[in-house]
Amino acid sequence: MIPTDISGREIVEGLMLWPATGPGPHQMVVLTYRPDRPYEVRLTFLSPHLVAVATVVCAREVLIDGLLASDADADPEIDADGPVLVGNRLIQVGRGPSPDRVLLRVCAGGAWLDFHADRARLQAVVDDTLQLVSMGRERDLLDVDGAIAAIFSEVTP
Repeated sequence: MIPTDISGREIVEGLMLWPATGPGPHQMVVLTYRPDRPYEVRLTFLSPHLVAVATVVCAREVLIDGLLASDADADPEIDADGPVLVGNRLIQVGRGPSPDRVLLRVCAGGAWLDFHADRARLQAVVDDTLQLVSMGRERDLLDVDGAIAAIFSEVTP
């Protein structure tokens, strides 16, 4: 059960991404985080006309770990010249071309699309999610009974 202090709250923030391959039009993305789905973050990619064209769901921890791994100054064990990416087969986050940028790689149609995001902006959004639901508290917010009831209501006539 979700505690009443965060029930109904969600974080919806716009992010601007730039193609990592060089100059080109920016990509608008809406990042959504809901406490009733505490492990996931949704990235909805928008067309130039602000119509949703694709949504990628990733673990919030991928963004957190990717931001940490991209900060070579924070960890002396990280090779500042080598690529550092954290993620899975759908999304990866890592060091961008400069300290104020983060590389965001998204798999679409079997190919990786590479974007740069403003590090401070992405960090601020991730920090907001952590203020809403701190690390380690996610499991307390899952409504397992509700999820099971929903599954049975779909398969039971």
